Amino acid sequence: MELDFALLARSATASQGELFIHGGGLAQLAVQSLPAAMPIAVAARFAAAPEEFGSEHTIGLRVYEPLMLAPSATPEPMSFTLEADPHEPEGELSVMLVMSIGAFRINAIGQYRFELALDGTPVKTLSLHIRRGEPQVGPTTRTQGQWEQTPAESADIPDA
Repeated sequence: MELDFALLARSATASQGELFIHGGGLAQLAVQSLPAAMPIAVAARFAAAPEEFGSEHTIGLRVYEPLMLAPSATPEPMSFTLEADPHEPEGELSVMLVMSIGAFRINAIGQYRFELALDGTPVKTLSLHIRRGEPQVGPTTRTQGQWEQTPAESADIPDA
């Protein structure tokens, strides 16, 4: 079994082979004061080959605060047995997983690390930078090729 992807989110749910993600792709958050708390979840998809059907696996998560060598939080690991899904194409199996941390406690400014492990072996480290400041509303990043309306273009758009 191997990791296909993992990301940090405000919340997530796995249901019937789908991930429902709210606030996905978290990379930074602003807090007004410390300590602070907010919900955080790790959403992931693993892929498995047919010869792995019936095998048991454990997914673990370790959370490291800034400048800490030992984990500050370790939610209960999730154990499961791989079973064939009749809705998946022959020979494929995707496992959708969500590990919710609930009210994640933020004690310091800096880089937090979320280490996802499969059967005790780290497979992905996700980073979340916490900074002091006002929480931002709206988009904070732009993607290449994102459409942007100029003032001249907006004057040509009739009101609905």
